[in-house]
Parts: sequence; C-alpha cells; structure tokens
Amino acid sequence: MRSLTWDLNPSNIRHVRKLGELKQKHSGEQAVILCNGPSLNAVDFSQLADAGVTTFGLNKINLLFDRTTFRPDYIVAVNRHVLDQNLDFYSETEIICFLDRICDTSAFRNPNAIRINANSYKGFSFDCPRYICQGNTVTFVAMQLAFHLGFRDIALVGCDHNFGTVSGRNKKEIKTGEDVHHFSKDYFRDIVWDTPDIVESECSYLRARAAFEENDGRIVNCTSGGKLEIFERMSLENFLSDRKRQVPR
Repeated sequence: MRSLTWDLNPSNIRHVRKLGELKQKHSGEQAVILCNGPSLNAVDFSQLADAGVTTFGLNKINLLFDRTTFRPDYIVAVNRHVLDQNLDFYSETEIICFLDRICDTSAFRNPNAIRINANSYKGFSFDCPRYICQGNTVTFVAMQLAFHLGFRDIALVGCDHNFGTVSGRNKKEIKTGEDVHHFSKDYFRDIVWDTPDIVESECSYLRARAAFEENDGRIVNCTSGGKLEIFERMSLENFLSDRKRQVPR
C-alpha cells in the first residue's frame, strides 16, 4: 500500500495547490459521472448539455468523441494500463484531467492535467489534495473528487457493473477481440487490462454512499439496466429535473 502522504517536491506541491483551489468550487450543484459500460451508448448527451450539469468522464471517455460533440467537464484516470494506453490524449486535451501520479510525467506538461495521489487505503478521502482511495474502481475515485469539488447530488450513468466471467480479481491479462463490456469495442481490444474486482468495488460504493448520506447528499444510479443495486435507481430525466435537491450557494 502506498503511504497516505507523498513526496511534496515543488512539482507535487503545485498540483496539491491546484486541487486545493478547486475545493467547494461547485458547492450545491449537481454532477453526472459517465461510467464506462456499454449502456453509456444509450445516454442522450444533448440532455446533459441542455441541463448545463457538470460531468465527469472516466478513463478512455475520449473514445466517444468521434460520435458526439459532447465533452465532459472533467476526466479521471488512475489505472496504470489506461494511463499508458491513453497518454497522448491526456498530454494534449483541454479538458481538466485528474491523473494518478504514476502517469508518465509528459502528461503533466499539460497545464490541464492535475496529479493526484491514489492509493489502496480502504476508506473515503475527505482530503483529496493529500490522498485519494482507489477502491478498485475509477468511479469511486471520481466520487471522492466530486465530493471535494462540492457536489452532494451525484448521478451515475453507464455503470453496468457487469464484466461477464473473468479469470480472477485484479489479474493482469490480455483482453482479446472486441470489448463487449465497455462503451467502445476498442476500449480494451487485444491489449492488457486488470480484471475487475466486483466485490471490492461494491465495498467502495457502500463507503461512498455512506459518506454522501452523512453529509446530506446522495448518489443515484441513472444507468439503463446493469447490475449495480447499491444506489437508488432513478431516470436521468428525473434527476436533472430534481432541482430541489440543490443547495443554494
């Protein structure tokens, strides 16, 4: 396990300050986390754009960009393989990206890339500039960052929580052929990935649900179908129209 603290050299201090400056930036607002499941293809992105809601994309969300003009406000990535495979995009994008510190340093020449300290500590971080808990899923990292930015009303879309039969938990392997468990068939096509740990992911989601509820917040699941039942189910339309949940600035 990596230490909760990390080397605060001048470069890291710059990123700690950048993340600290974002604290409570979106206090009282709603956010939508765009997960990576195939049901993301059923989302009406114009509905998100029209609602003016803040969105978090995950990992290789850019594989969606050739199909829509929609762009998320933030992107989160922490897995080593994803960071390596998508490095060119992270190094050039104008979207603010939260990237784990293991990412190649070339990405952090991009002023829109913010280095974060993700680790395997089993908890929910209320001090994101210091550390963030990886929790076996990038979605959980995005939840902690959203909380740090001030969001207390969060919706998930595309969180199918279903990867079929895998050969083990957190096992490095080559995923061959078309990827049917992500929104793009090229997401992990004939390249290395880490097999998911559904049990530990669910434990992380329970921690996130508790953290939000204890702070008068909520996370709802607006995914079409899927197997995640930890969060209340709601249609995306109802979530976006439920403005009474928002806390005045």
